[in-house]
Formats: sequence, structure tokens, C-alpha cells
Amino acid sequence: MSARQKHITEAGLPTRDGREHEAPNREQVRACKAWVSEWVTPRKSINRQRDSYGLKDDVERWHGSYISNGAFIQAAVECGYVAERISPDCPNARFNMSYVKWNRAGRPTADQMTNKEPLHGEATYANSHSEETEDSTVG
Repeated sequence: MSARQKHITEAGLPTRDGREHEAPNREQVRACKAWVSEWVTPRKSINRQRDSYGLKDDVERWHGSYISNGAFIQAAVECGYVAERISPDCPNARFNMSYVKWNRAGRPTADQMTNKEPLHGEATYANSHSEETEDSTVG
């Protein structure tokens, strides 16, 4: 799915609930993109162990503020990941992501990240690109 194929809202993927939702907040999307760039790597298949709602919770702990489900989905799609809807009327998605780096780091918080290099000029985000490609499941 690409961002152009589906209208992603702050709540996530569109559902048939009839409610109108705003587009994801761009500051939240930027925070998610920074987290994705730092802590996950692509894999060939969809990882069914985690979904967008749980991953946005990880970003909240890391970033230190609220992140919407849709902001995480939008960021993942913009970073080139494939989003797969969990079920026909569910706003959450799963992705072709490996979480090895995040799991090995013990899921650090924003306070633990303060000594990292900034990502693309943003003072609060970190970026390190290792060659790690091992897949992992989250328990």
C-alpha cells in the first residue's frame, strides 16, 4: 500500500465507522520516521508479531509525547515499508519490519537517547545505520 493508494488518518487506516478523522500530524510523522530510521530494518515478509498501535506506543516512550496510530502508519509508508491491514475493518497495520535493533537496545526512552547524534538536523532524534539485517520476533 502506498500513501497515495489509501487515505491514512490520525486514527490509522480508513474504516467503515462513518467517522471523519484528520490527517496525521506532521510533527508526529517526523518523530515516527526518526524512530523507524534508528530502530527498525526492512525484511522480506510482513512481521505479524507487532502492529502499528503497539509500535506507536514504542515511539511514544522513546519520543516522550503522544503519537497517533495514523502518524506511525504514514511514517512507515513514507519510509518505504509495506503496510498490511490486520483485518477488514481495523485501522491498525503490520509491516515488513525487523525490530532487532530496538529489542537489543532494551527499548530506550527519550532520556536515554539524549547523547545521540541528531537525525537530519533534528536535535532530539538519533540515527545510526548498522548493517544488521537479522529478523527477530517480539515476545
